[in-house]
Amino acid sequence: MTKLSSSQAALVLLTVAFVGSSSAQTSSSGVVIKRAKNDAAYAIYAPKPEYPLVAKSRRIEGNGVFLVHILPDGKVQSVEVLQSTGHAELDESATAAFAKWRFRPGPTKAKIPVSFLLQHVEQRRDARYSYSDWRKLPPGRLYDVPPIPEGGMHAFVSQLSYPVELKRQHIQGIVLMRVSIDAKGLIREVKVFQSASSRLDQIVVDAVRRTRWTPATKHGVPVAATFFFPVTFRTR
Repeated sequence: MTKLSSSQAALVLLTVAFVGSSSAQTSSSGVVIKRAKNDAAYAIYAPKPEYPLVAKSRRIEGNGVFLVHILPDGKVQSVEVLQSTGHAELDESATAAFAKWRFRPGPTKAKIPVSFLLQHVEQRRDARYSYSDWRKLPPGRLYDVPPIPEGGMHAFVSQLSYPVELKRQHIQGIVLMRVSIDAKGLIREVKVFQSASSRLDQIVVDAVRRTRWTPATKHGVPVAATFFFPVTFRTR
């Protein structure tokens, strides 16, 4: 099995969880921090920023990049906003959290991308689906905005199903997909990078192929892109 790097795994977040329910939509929230391997090795205390209640209530999301200046004893001297999240309350929360970080002696600076994401939850008759909008994750090197289903994640989720017989047999697990989309939004390759079971794998593959995709963009120009995302099937 090919090893997935931490940068690849951070490109896309999608979780699908299943319980019996009627139709409804809700949301929860999370903060995603993407750190370089050397920063992760040196940081010995790294609390996540709090998601401000006022931002969650107004459904505010965003991502930014912060530069932490580190003293010789490992304490943080100052936090600089390299790229604002676009919202003062999110910037202030990130700055306050990063000011509390502590590092082993060595680095003098650390650049930390961070995203504030609301997790969307859809409850249908067969399952409960939760997912995050990965367009707001920190940009990758090959594109600024990753591919996204036309109509948003709801369009992809609507293609998924969790057969009753599989749930009864407690067949569950994580299907990790590797998908390549060209600059026109056409699917060029769909591969199961990590299998849960042949039946679950095929459900996800079929859903990806039935979904219409908007291509990734770099500086506003459509580009081809390959990305990874997990779909988690749980019986309870």
